[in-house]
Amino acid sequence: MTVKTSKFKARPVQTEPVVQQTFAEVVLGRPTAECKNLGICKMENACTNNFLGYDTSKAENRLYGLASLKENDYFELSFPRSSLSPYAFRKHFGSGYFQLEEDYNASPEFMGRPIHLPKGNYKVTLTESLVSVRINL
Repeated sequence: MTVKTSKFKARPVQTEPVVQQTFAEVVLGRPTAECKNLGICKMENACTNNFLGYDTSKAENRLYGLASLKENDYFELSFPRSSLSPYAFRKHFGSGYFQLEEDYNASPEFMGRPIHLPKGNYKVTLTESLVSVRINL
């Protein structure tokens, strides 16, 4: 009895980097200015994913949204437009750009690795329901 076998080579599978996401609590402002002015003062994992029910009257510069990280590509923050007061929207996003007045370094606990966001102006993307800022890494 003869058994015929064949060999084949598996093609390498090209996988795209995974987009990591977490709900985030973001305090806008400059860390060196006691969370005043423009930029990111603090960013942590949110204890809830119910950011739509957040009451903006408690702190105009504290927002809840979705943070997305695509390794070696970009970091993005998205906030529901309804969660921004008119003042916060005008101040931080109204010009069409989100300004980081100084560098911000997110702790490794935030998304599993340190994230460095350099100071600069970053284009704001507006949809009917979201305000997003993408920072290329």
